[in-house]
Amino acid sequence: SENYRLSRVCLTLLSAMVAQGPDSARDVYSHFDFNNKFLPGLLKKRCKKGGNDVRMAYIQFALSFLIAGDNAILTQVLELKDFIPDILRSDIKEDKVSTVNLLLSTLRTKVVQNKNVTKTQKVRFFTAEVLIHIASLYRWNGITDVSPGDLKVTKGSDDVGKMMVRELVHSFLMDLCCSLKHGITFYDPSLGTSGKGGNVVLLRFLLGLKTATEDEMVADLMVNILKVCPDLLNRYFKETQYSFVPRMKSAWMDNMKLLRKIYEAQPEISNSFKTSEFIPLPRLLSMVMVTTVPAVCNKIMFTQGLNLPSTVVKHSILSLVSMVLRRALKNIEYCLNEETWQKSEIYTPPMMQEFVQLYREAISKLLPDMNNIVAVWQSLLKQGREHHDGQEEKRESNIPTVKETTETAEVAEQHASDDPETLFLKAALLQVICLYQNAVPHLVTRSNFDFSKLLKGIVTEKGLREEVPPVLQHHILKVALELPANKFAWFRVQDVSEAEKVSGEKSVFYLLMKMFVTSNHSHLKISTKKLIIKVLRDSGVFEYTWKELSVWLEHLDNTKEDKKEAVIQFLERILLKLVTNPYPYTDKAADIVQEASMLQINIFKQDSDNVSIPISHIDDVLDMVDVLIEGSENLDEEIGTTLNEDMIIQTFPFSAVVPAALEA
Repeated sequence: SENYRLSRVCLTLLSAMVAQGPDSARDVYSHFDFNNKFLPGLLKKRCKKGGNDVRMAYIQFALSFLIAGDNAILTQVLELKDFIPDILRSDIKEDKVSTVNLLLSTLRTKVVQNKNVTKTQKVRFFTAEVLIHIASLYRWNGITDVSPGDLKVTKGSDDVGKMMVRELVHSFLMDLCCSLKHGITFYDPSLGTSGKGGNVVLLRFLLGLKTATEDEMVADLMVNILKVCPDLLNRYFKETQYSFVPRMKSAWMDNMKLLRKIYEAQPEISNSFKTSEFIPLPRLLSMVMVTTVPAVCNKIMFTQGLNLPSTVVKHSILSLVSMVLRRALKNIEYCLNEETWQKSEIYTPPMMQEFVQLYREAISKLLPDMNNIVAVWQSLLKQGREHHDGQEEKRESNIPTVKETTETAEVAEQHASDDPETLFLKAALLQVICLYQNAVPHLVTRSNFDFSKLLKGIVTEKGLREEVPPVLQHHILKVALELPANKFAWFRVQDVSEAEKVSGEKSVFYLLMKMFVTSNHSHLKISTKKLIIKVLRDSGVFEYTWKELSVWLEHLDNTKEDKKEAVIQFLERILLKLVTNPYPYTDKAADIVQEASMLQINIFKQDSDNVSIPISHIDDVLDMVDVLIEGSENLDEEIGTTLNEDMIIQTFPFSAVVPAALEA
C-alpha cells in the first residue's frame, strides 16, 4: 500500500498475530506471500527523525517468527531466501541503536546459540554477503535513541551510539564466526593442506573486510577468525586485496602490521603435533609451515624489502623475519625435547630430529641469505661515512689544524649514527642474526662474512660510543658469544686502506679489550670479559690455563687510566703473536716447567741419595693427562674437573702468555 500509516499498522497487526504462539505463527506463515514484490520496498520507508516507521514494523514482523515460532517455523523462515536477509541488505547501518540491538540480540539467541539450528543451516543463512552487510555496522551512522535507563548512554549522543553499536556487532560476529561450539566455523585438522575447501563462507567474508588495516575492531575480528580457522591462512593471503610487496608507503606498513597481528595470535607451538594419528613427516611439515611462515613471505619479498633505502621498511622486514624465526624456534625446541617424544606412541625422538632437519631446510628456502642481512649493517655504516664526509666538506674551510679536523670528524660520525631509527634497526638486525644461529644455523655456516665487522659502529679506538645504548652493546656481545668462533676474524685488521695503515688501524680484538675497559655497565663488562676469554680459549692455546686470563683482564681493568692504552696495546701484541704462532711460546713454557722440575729433582737428590726417580715429575703428570684425554670425548668441558687441581697447577703453572710477555 502507498499509505505509510496503513502499512505500519498492518505489519504491527501481523506481528501481534504471530506473537500469539507457534500455532498462530504457523497459520500466518502458511497464508503470507513472502514473494510479494512490494515487500523489499517497505524496508526503505524510514522516519528520518527516528520515530516508529514502516521499516521498524517490518523488522518486528520478521523477528516475531523467530521469537514465537517453534523449531519447524524457525527453520522454514531461515530458508526463505530474502525475507530476513533483505533487512540486513537495506542500509542497516542507518538504523536506530534500539533496532540494531533488537535485530542482533534476536539473531544471536534464536539462531546462533540455538542448539536446534544445525551448523549447516546457519551457514546457509549467514552467507558471506549477509556477513559483510552485518559488518557494515562497524561504520554505523544512525540515530542514538536509547535512553540512559536501557543501555546507560545519553540519548542523542552519536559517539556513544557508535561505540555501542560497534560493540554489539563485534560481540555478535565474534560469537558467530569464531565459536566452534555454535558458530559457523568448521575445524580442519589438516590446516588446509588436504585440498578440501572448507569454511568458504568465512573466507569470502574475510576477503570482503576492506577496513581491517584501519579499524582495530575489524582487525581483531579477522585475527580471531584466522586463529580458529588456520586452514584459511594460506588461502586468505593468496587471494587478499592487501599487497605485501615492500614499498615505502604507509599502506604497506599497515598491511604488515595486520600480517604480524594475525600470526602472533597463532599458537607458538603448532597444534599439528597434537595429532592422535600418525602423519607422514612431509605432510606434517606442510601443516606446521602454515602457522610458521605467511604465504606472502619468501626470499624475494624479504630481499626486496632489505634492499629498499627506507630504514622503516628494513626494520619492518627484519621484525617479520624475527617473528618467523621465533615461531620456528619454539617448534624446534618442542620437537627436540626427547622427554616429550619418549612418551609419545606416534613419533619417536629420532623421527622428530629428522623432522627438525626438514623443517629447518624448508624455512631456510624462504628466508633471505645471511649475506643480505649483514649487507644492511654495512649499508648503514656507509651512510654514516657519507654523512660524515659531507659534514667535513662543509667545515673544511673553517678547520685550522689536523687535530681539530680529526676531532670534528669523530664527532660528526658519532652524530651521524645517533639516529633512533638506525639504532632500532641495528638492534633488530643483531637479534635476527642470533635467531638465525639458533633456528637455521646452516645459513650462518654457509656465510663467508667476517662477523667481527659488526663491532664497527659500536666501539672505536676511543672505546664504547657514549651515544650507543647499552641494549645495542648487549646485542652485539650476544651475537659474538652465540656464533661460532670461526665466524670472527678477531686478530686480523679488516678493510685496511693505505691511510688507515699509516694511522695504525687496530684489530677487532683490540676494540674488544677497549670495550671491556670503557664499559660503565657491569653486565656489559661481564659479557665482554666472557667473550674475550671465549675467543682466547677457542684458539686452543689456553686449554688448561684459561683461568689465568681472568687475572690478566682484572689487572688490565685495575690499571690507571693513563696507562690502560699502553697495556691494551701490549696485550694485543703478545696475544696476536701467541695465537698466530703458539708453538715457540708453549715450548718455552714447557721448557721452563721441565727445567724447574729437574731443579726440584736435583735438590731432592742432594737431600736423599737413596731415592731414585727414573723419570721427571712432569713426565708422570703428562702421561696421566694422555690417559685422561684418550677416555674423554668432551675435553673442553671436562678437563677442568677431571684433572686434579694440583696436577693442573704443577703441569701448567702458567700460560704461554708469560714467556711471550717476557720476550716482548
